[in-house]
Amino acid sequence: LPDGPANFWEILGSYRSGEPGEDLFLTTSNLTRWLKKYFDKTPKYLVLQACYSGGFLENPEKPQLPTLKDLKNVTVMTAARQDRESFGCQPGTSHTLFGGTFLTVWPEEPQSPLSWDWAQMFSQVQKRVQDMESQEKVSPPSLPQFFSNQPVPGP
Repeated sequence: LPDGPANFWEILGSYRSGEPGEDLFLTTSNLTRWLKKYFDKTPKYLVLQACYSGGFLENPEKPQLPTLKDLKNVTVMTAARQDRESFGCQPGTSHTLFGGTFLTVWPEEPQSPLSWDWAQMFSQVQKRVQDMESQEKVSPPSLPQFFSNQPVPGP
């Protein structure tokens, strides 16, 4: 909404007044459709800090539905596999384990994301998240996901 995030009742009211459901929720289908329509040729970098966010990359139950893997020029990191929770969402925390860790590997130099080595960044985040989940005895682990169909930047 123009004044901030919508609550459940506002979303339900919009749906009941005829707003299409696919326009009210961030789903794999509508995000993929929107990015393809407006940013098809633009390099896209998405970091999804949410439980089950791997579903934006893979949906084994409905493989016919579009995923972010269907886009051109896309790099995606997700906090968890499609069937797993992301940990660290307790009241009072600003970030999940994944989100906080991602911010620690964020390049300090003010460069373009086009020049970052996203696979290397993901590898560091994945290892640190795995270590923290192991230390906290989290089970099952979140298993962050990575996908990129963009060229790896040169030195």
